[in-house]
Amino acid sequence: MADLDIQEMKMFAKWHGVCDLVNNAHFWQDCMSAYRDKSVTIPLYDNVAEREKVTQLVKCPPGECGECCRYHNTIAITPLEYTALKAAQEQTPDITQDNGGQLYLRVHNGCQYLVNNACSVYAVRPAVCRAFPLVASKEATDLSGAAVKQLQIRLQCQAALDALHTIFSKICSNGKLLLLPDLSLVPAYEDGHGVLGSV
Repeated sequence: MADLDIQEMKMFAKWHGVCDLVNNAHFWQDCMSAYRDKSVTIPLYDNVAEREKVTQLVKCPPGECGECCRYHNTIAITPLEYTALKAAQEQTPDITQDNGGQLYLRVHNGCQYLVNNACSVYAVRPAVCRAFPLVASKEATDLSGAAVKQLQIRLQCQAALDALHTIFSKICSNGKLLLLPDLSLVPAYEDGHGVLGSV
């Protein structure tokens, strides 16, 4: 179990001992409050195939949310992405650059390309935007002690929470794993293997 902050400890105290959290609608409502704006480790290996599957689970209709466009202060972009953004809107992207020459799009309290809660440059949006709510992977070890990278999802909106719920529902569907209130998994039986799975 990971180190918990105060809100997460309250969540754990409230839900500890409840066996079927995956199918408990009230638990998932509480998750949005307790884990909002946090990165949650998903029990999946970080690879292209799994990233694609998780991304497809995030159902985010244009114009309904826009939370992902308000999360970062800056996002790293490539020179090609800069050129594409500039051409798409004939508007100079608000950028900054670090000492190493890395370009960053300033998004502060909302990206300049967010219009009516929809991305106005969706077809050429930067890679960071395409990946969200997936964020940088977490270094971990599997049951054999080998180093692995696990996917992480940022709980920024209801669509991300719904995707997370779907993932845990599938992983726990064989009855060998139990979900804990800190969104970690434990074997339900002594013969439970392989927490890292596939969606």
